[in-house]
Amino acid sequence: MVKTTDHQGERRMAKKVRAGKTYTFKPVGMDVYSPACEAEKGQRVTVVNLPHCPKANTMGNCHINDEKGNLLGMCLTNSLE
Repeated sequence: MVKTTDHQGERRMAKKVRAGKTYTFKPVGMDVYSPACEAEKGQRVTVVNLPHCPKANTMGNCHINDEKGNLLGMCLTNSLE
């Protein structure tokens, strides 16, 4: 976990993930109310680093693919278990 500071100055923990690893998508925070990806709750996803895009864990976000390699979008790292 990486310590980060939110807009109110409070300390919170952001989960650190690795590109190429497979996780289960369980949405939390903004992924519940305003998802930026097409993943379904409980879906197996793989973290990817895309060219010309921020790497995984930048600002607590990462890009994810489904098991077939199709891009699903970007999610919070805390939504991955």
